[in-house]
Amino acid sequence: MAGWKLYTDAACTNEFGGTLQLVHRTDLSDNPQDKLLYYANIDDDPGDNGVIQKQAESNPGTDNITLAIADTDVGSGHEASEITLATSAADLDTNTSGASLSLGTQLLSGVSNKQEIHIRVENAVTTVGTSTELSVDIVATVDSTVTV
Repeated sequence: MAGWKLYTDAACTNEFGGTLQLVHRTDLSDNPQDKLLYYANIDDDPGDNGVIQKQAESNPGTDNITLAIADTDVGSGHEASEITLATSAADLDTNTSGASLSLGTQLLSGVSNKQEIHIRVENAVTTVGTSTELSVDIVATVDSTVTV
């Protein structure tokens, strides 16, 4: 049960390739830029029945599943503090940049249970280049079959 992935479309047919491509102006006049990804387990639930649940490994069903932006080279290129995460577009205006995002205590599999991940990038880098030091980090989780 390792089918949890990020997708670029609401039907969860196009897997996110791992690189969020943004083109920013060096004068920062195009800030901020928003993107949307979807987090789901389609592989283990092709019937879209919500048969697999994901919970935090630390205390399943109680602790939150969290998603954060990790920076492998703080002080170089872009910083995690340039990124705001939210589960809705409206929350991008009030959530704290650089903070982790709670996805709740349980996620269920299937396309109908996909979790929206809204991303706002407030670029602070004025030099032209490609940044590869930022990545997505999800707290350790466990999957189990839903019993009814």
